[in-house]
Amino acid sequence: MYRNTGFYRLLASCIALNFAIIAPQSAHAADSAKLAADAPKSLPDLAFVDKVGKEYSLKDFSDKLIAVHFWATWCVPCVKEFPDVDAAQKKYGDKGFRVIAISLDQNAMPKVLKFFTDHQVKNLTPYLDLYMQSFANIQGRGMPTTIFVNSAGKELARAEGPLEWDSPEVQKFIEDNLK
Repeated sequence: MYRNTGFYRLLASCIALNFAIIAPQSAHAADSAKLAADAPKSLPDLAFVDKVGKEYSLKDFSDKLIAVHFWATWCVPCVKEFPDVDAAQKKYGDKGFRVIAISLDQNAMPKVLKFFTDHQVKNLTPYLDLYMQSFANIQGRGMPTTIFVNSAGKELARAEGPLEWDSPEVQKFIEDNLK
């Protein structure tokens, strides 16, 4: 019998991610996700690491508006959407907006760094969810998933699937929440 709780967490995360990847989605959802705004609600603890292995949580960020963006280098919709995510960070970064781009490439920071170089990502910092625990904690169902969080750490809205970052709806949402 395994007694290592880390093993069970990893196993549960892998199972959850496998179901998320194979879960059927409508044809529209595959094209672009709608931003589902709701009353602010609490988020579970999210833990992730940077390129040197330093651990972070959302409490380490005090920006007006944060977009926690879960993605992976092997996820085709994620790769297609990533230039727009980087552009949103560039456009709104000096106004108190931060995208926390958390890769689900398990223990593969070199692969993530290569992706950033190959795709000329200039405005984002690479982070990694080592054991997909944060993705499991938010009950992620597919990738990419973006959660907008206010400065109090409350979830304001969520998009499961690629988001049209340059759409009037998303830009208005970002601008309204930066005031």
